[in-house]
Amino acid sequence: MRGELCLLAFAAAARAASAFAPEQGPQGPPVSEVRLDAEPALAERLRAYLMVEKGKPLSPATVRHSVELMFASGELEDVVVDSRETPAGLEVVFRPIAAPRMTGLRVRGDRVLNQKQVRRVSRLRAEEQLWQSRLEDAARDVAVELGRRGYLEARVQATPERASGGATAVFEIHAGPIARVEEVSVVGAPAEVRAELQARALPRRGQPWRREPAEKAALKMRRALVERGRWRATVEAHELYDPKNAAVKLRFVVDAGPRVSLAFRGTRLSAEQRRMAERIVKQGGARADALDEALDRLEQELHARGHRSPSLRHFEEQAPPDRLELVYEIDAGEASQVASVRVTGVEEEGFEMPRLETQPFTPLRDETLERDATALRRALHELGFSEARVEIEVPETGGDVPVLFRASPGPKALVEDVRVVAPSETGVDAPRLLTQAGNIYRVREVARDKSALLAAWQEAGYLHAEVTPKLEWSDDKRQVQVAFEIEPGVRARVGEIVVAGLRQTRPEVVLRELGMRSGDAFSPAKLLEAQRTLQGLGIFERVSVRELLGGSGDSAPLVIEVEEASRASVAYGLGYAERDLLRGSVEVTLRNLMGMDRSLSSFARVSFRGSRLVANYREPRLLGKKQELFLTAFREEQDRDAFDFVRAGGQVQSARSLSQRLTLIGRLTYQHTDVFNVTVPLDEIDRQFRSSTFSGPSSTLVYDSRDDPLDPKRGRFVTADLGLSHEVVGGDSFLKTFVQAASYTATGARAVLALQARLGLARTFSNSPARLPLPDRFFAGGDYSLRGFKTDFAGPLAPGTDGELQPTGGNALLLGGVELRVMAARRFEVAGFVDLGNVFSLASEVDLGELRYSAGVGLRYKSSIGPIRVDYGYKLNRRAGESPYQLHVTVGHAF
Repeated sequence: MRGELCLLAFAAAARAASAFAPEQGPQGPPVSEVRLDAEPALAERLRAYLMVEKGKPLSPATVRHSVELMFASGELEDVVVDSRETPAGLEVVFRPIAAPRMTGLRVRGDRVLNQKQVRRVSRLRAEEQLWQSRLEDAARDVAVELGRRGYLEARVQATPERASGGATAVFEIHAGPIARVEEVSVVGAPAEVRAELQARALPRRGQPWRREPAEKAALKMRRALVERGRWRATVEAHELYDPKNAAVKLRFVVDAGPRVSLAFRGTRLSAEQRRMAERIVKQGGARADALDEALDRLEQELHARGHRSPSLRHFEEQAPPDRLELVYEIDAGEASQVASVRVTGVEEEGFEMPRLETQPFTPLRDETLERDATALRRALHELGFSEARVEIEVPETGGDVPVLFRASPGPKALVEDVRVVAPSETGVDAPRLLTQAGNIYRVREVARDKSALLAAWQEAGYLHAEVTPKLEWSDDKRQVQVAFEIEPGVRARVGEIVVAGLRQTRPEVVLRELGMRSGDAFSPAKLLEAQRTLQGLGIFERVSVRELLGGSGDSAPLVIEVEEASRASVAYGLGYAERDLLRGSVEVTLRNLMGMDRSLSSFARVSFRGSRLVANYREPRLLGKKQELFLTAFREEQDRDAFDFVRAGGQVQSARSLSQRLTLIGRLTYQHTDVFNVTVPLDEIDRQFRSSTFSGPSSTLVYDSRDDPLDPKRGRFVTADLGLSHEVVGGDSFLKTFVQAASYTATGARAVLALQARLGLARTFSNSPARLPLPDRFFAGGDYSLRGFKTDFAGPLAPGTDGELQPTGGNALLLGGVELRVMAARRFEVAGFVDLGNVFSLASEVDLGELRYSAGVGLRYKSSIGPIRVDYGYKLNRRAGESPYQLHVTVGHAF
């Protein structure tokens, strides 16, 4: 459809340009007025594409370019351009004709297909432009479908029925009679299989004619013949249609071919090699290409076993009656085995012998020898021997043979000088080069530097830049001067930007995420990044960013074609739980609100024992800046056996990237939890359900340079969080800060050393109790904290009403840990760790002498959702009454 759109654009542009051709030239009358004659909304969208300027002579090329840009918007089916001379000059009027958009679909005539089936077959979508060519394609697709269903005389016509706001696609169907199979025959089949093939024939006599079953039947017939040894068999389905009676005579034409067998002469092959060759020949219908493929595979097998110069050929032998024997004649020659391997001529300092594939007591293979010689040359090149040669010396005899790699390093070259020669007016900064004065000269580094320089100039818009390395050698070949000469060519810039396919989304949303503006340097890499960014918004089903042919000079107009995704989605569920009994949930998401990439989602879960309601709003651009804003409101209530609770609140949050790795998050939170109807001692209620109120601001600074958040091998992760809750805004009064840092270092190809530290401090204000409300205190112990301890049991403990010790948490937290992770198998990892830390009732009571210590070992399985972790932690300074160890099973690393 886009190709046809381009043809329409060029045709309209040619008509428009030719209309002005006689008037053009340097002396032509100037343009006095340019008008766009269209309904206001369409005119507003197309005005930016008018390239004709007042006061200048009218150019056919400018008219043509304007028409092309308008057509690229995807909204028009034609553009009429008129001109009229006035005393003030030339008045130019553009009259765009909008293509109708589909608002519905209707089927008339024979009702052999319903409306839903026609829509599916034609692939027409709501709001799609009903170009005449698109409708013709849709009608053809429907006619083909009718033909598949047996209506061989079907005629389908699709036309747009215009109305206010769009058009209805009307399909007029004249199906004609349905064709039925009158006769089915199988001809050419051998007598012994004719009855079997006849039984496989479909469709049968009297059934509606379908081509697809007939083609499948022909395929099954051929397979049956192949299984009987007739590898070259062919079966074709031919139909003869009689329009007078709407009848089809179906004939399966069989060429069974001879019975084929495979024979091997000469060198004896293994049973596996023979089966491999037979499988290839059989699947390929014993054709010449299949015979050659099997021959190549056999030759590869012989090479792998040390037969360096095998002789193979294949030929046919007729064996009456009705038989054909395919013969492979093989002379493998004597196999060669490596007796010894020596490398000479590489006594240079710093030379590291690469691991050679050629090893004693293995089959001698020429391709392996070449790879080893290349590896030796590469190792010498790395030391600066740019003219190094490696010769292979192997006796031509078979049996056990010695292998000698004779190296000739030649002179060692150092870089004397490096220059980048480019016109100063380009203004492009050369990247840092690998090739540096005083370093060893390496061809590989020069090639990489050439690619880096080419990429830098192309990113700056010099798409046809050429980079040529020039080398000046000293007489003894030990010094070289390297000059990278750059011919930038003409700098390409972004021309006009056309956005096509928008219905709800505002153009400014696309343009702000594009990352390019008219006049910027044209960069292919930025073009790909722009497409990825737009696709990542989640509001488009499809995004295409391309260059529009027909730009003027060094200008490259861009066309952004999008297909908008559905703006609403609904998800629901129904289930049963022991606590909640019957429960149901529904989630509704509205995307791209007001066409500005905003979203609103709501979630509700209701049961006989409680409910949970959550609403989220996302604003992608806070105050016009690239900064997201999230608004959340929630309410949750539940009737439990021992108590009831209601939790409600809201949060305003915004995050801003300060750099690629540094992010600042700000929040304003209100959360109130009310527990009532309590029928058990209060200390038996989990702390998350205790009555409390947090109300106030908080902020988090995040630095993240990890290579993988789920399973990092290197990098750093640091967060610093500061939160304030105060009674002035209706909350409990306290200040709380928490800092954590983790470091990851690869200590080898299979090992990672992970370090972590966490510090938490808090205090209360005014007349509040010294310690924070229980839900806001720090706790330690468990699979993500101090391993070897039960969850939360590494800090202060107090007897509960039942006499059992319960964790009470505190205002200060100090934790640290080190873990060595080593890959043991493809998906398994073993680890050893040491953790230390404790929780203190008050910040003033922090005592390093009270730290608790644990050590242990663990096993991780790398799954698609992250590492599944099993850790065994042992307390190193166990206290009276404590268990000596704790087993932890969870998902994800401890830090």
